[in-house]
Amino acid sequence: GEVVHVGFALNNRELVKQVERFDRKRVDHTNHSVALVNAIAMADGTAKKSRVDGARLRALRSLSSVEEHKRILKQLMKKRYSGTGQAFVTFNMAHDARQVERQLGRRLLCARLLSPRASEGMSVTRAPEPSDVLWENLQYNTKSQWGRQLVSTTLMLALSAAGVVLIFTSN
Repeated sequence: GEVVHVGFALNNRELVKQVERFDRKRVDHTNHSVALVNAIAMADGTAKKSRVDGARLRALRSLSSVEEHKRILKQLMKKRYSGTGQAFVTFNMAHDARQVERQLGRRLLCARLLSPRASEGMSVTRAPEPSDVLWENLQYNTKSQWGRQLVSTTLMLALSAAGVVLIFTSN
């Protein structure tokens, strides 16, 4: 079949989080700049000068924060990131994708049977919608994901059990 796109997931969680922080800092700076403009527009005497000075100081601090985050972001963008072992392949036709999934699935099963020492086997599955993928979580292997799921489920059960005990003991 005709492959339209191939995408590889990278271990770049730090970069993704920094981009999110940078976006928040830019929004903060925009809000502080608008507040400064409003303070200047409403300033008509010396009593309002302190309000303008405060708004100017907040805008300058937010600007320096944006510049600092931009510098960090540029450094992170220059780094080389390793792959997660995950890739997304897009085909033009759905039946081509199903055919590749079937063929690779058989080959991978044979490869696992021949080499049982492989720490992590490769799997081929139908891809979820791109909006359903938490891209920054692709750097965690299956074992790590199961461990995290086990910890969160255990904590949830413990909290639920404590709540049930409190309800019954209060009656």
